[in-house]
Amino acid sequence: MRKVFITAIILGSMISCKTEGEKSENEAVAQDSVKADEFVYMTEQFADLKIIRYQVSSFDKLSAQQKELAYYLYQVSLSGRDIIYDQNYKHNLVVRKALENVVANYQGDRTTLDWEAFMTYTKRVWFSNGIHHHYSTAKLKPGCSRGFFDTVISETNTQLDGKIVDVLFDDSTDMKRVNLDPEKDLIAGSANNFYEDGITQEEVDQLKYSFLNAKTMSSSADMQMQNTLAMLKLAMGYPMNDPIEVSNTINELLNKESISKGNDIHTNLSYSILEKQVTLFSLNLKNNKFANLPSLNAFFQQSYNAYRNDFGLFNNEKWFSQTLWGLSLNVPVFSGFSRQSKTAQAKIELMDKENQLTQLEQHLLFQELQLRNNVNSAEEKLYLQKENVALASSIYSNSITKQVIGIGNSLEVTQKHSQLMMAQTAYIGSLVDVFNARLAIDKLYNNLLQNK
Repeated sequence: MRKVFITAIILGSMISCKTEGEKSENEAVAQDSVKADEFVYMTEQFADLKIIRYQVSSFDKLSAQQKELAYYLYQVSLSGRDIIYDQNYKHNLVVRKALENVVANYQGDRTTLDWEAFMTYTKRVWFSNGIHHHYSTAKLKPGCSRGFFDTVISETNTQLDGKIVDVLFDDSTDMKRVNLDPEKDLIAGSANNFYEDGITQEEVDQLKYSFLNAKTMSSSADMQMQNTLAMLKLAMGYPMNDPIEVSNTINELLNKESISKGNDIHTNLSYSILEKQVTLFSLNLKNNKFANLPSLNAFFQQSYNAYRNDFGLFNNEKWFSQTLWGLSLNVPVFSGFSRQSKTAQAKIELMDKENQLTQLEQHLLFQELQLRNNVNSAEEKLYLQKENVALASSIYSNSITKQVIGIGNSLEVTQKHSQLMMAQTAYIGSLVDVFNARLAIDKLYNNLLQNK
């Protein structure tokens, strides 16, 4: 009967479909109303319900394709009905299938009061999509005795757990599908199947609060990413409106050897600059020392001169050559020790730069050791965090499996999911630490860019 009822609803929604070669509206109305007085609208009445049918005489005018569509809509509605049953109460589908099996296979007397009460209860369950009233959401109790109920279950070989039967007849268990009593917990006091057993309103509110926090953090992270990209473009002189594409994946970057592999601290920019300064100060010292020594200079000059009374220099007349050469000896004499003072000062300055270079070299060697240890530590930490992510993912999958088979709950799944997210966040942080450590040692070697 319930199938007929659902079919009538679906077919009623198709009455407005257009058909090929349909007659005029007046002719269709006249033909459809011929047997209107003979159509039975109310088929039966029980409890507080009346089952009403709708006349869908235009169904025969639908094309084959439209009728096929109506059939599939009907199949969809049956699937949707099962979803509603399951959402209304966790045992609804099991109870409905058990009742259907009894109705189809019971061979006993179907004229007794207990059977009539059983059928009334079954129809109410069908109509309300579960064991709770469709309006009041109060639990529907079987009108027959517990003994009769157990008998029909047993005689039809119906599979129905005795604990579920206890719930059907119990006056204190799952009494309201939706509990609106302010003195009771909204979630824990409601029998619907949106939450697992043991979940309270406070826990649901906490989950919602956590979700809103996560949503806020996601929005904040997105804004920070956009700001970071803008700063990167500004630093690179990159057009702000052009997108930045990543050319390497994380795995490619991790498996890529450091560009500074095989370098030493003498390629450091500060070391190179200071080393050149030492060279300059060394040359300056030599220059000051040479100033105290006698110097012998040789010179040579050759020139041609023209002597004219007018400006005709380039006329074909004689030019006169003149040659000058010689030697010049410069012997330093007493200068009040100024040259010695400059030499000593230059020597001190050179020694100071050499000491600075030695100290810088020691500092860079220590920094190199520290940075290499940081790289090794970051890579080891990354490996451990990767293992943690795999473990947290396995735990999360197990919690979902436990929930599916009924030995877990959604709160536990949420907690394990949060644990997985924390592990993934730590893994991403470890990735950043590895890249920063490698970048620091590449910077130490003044080798941020590969030579091509």
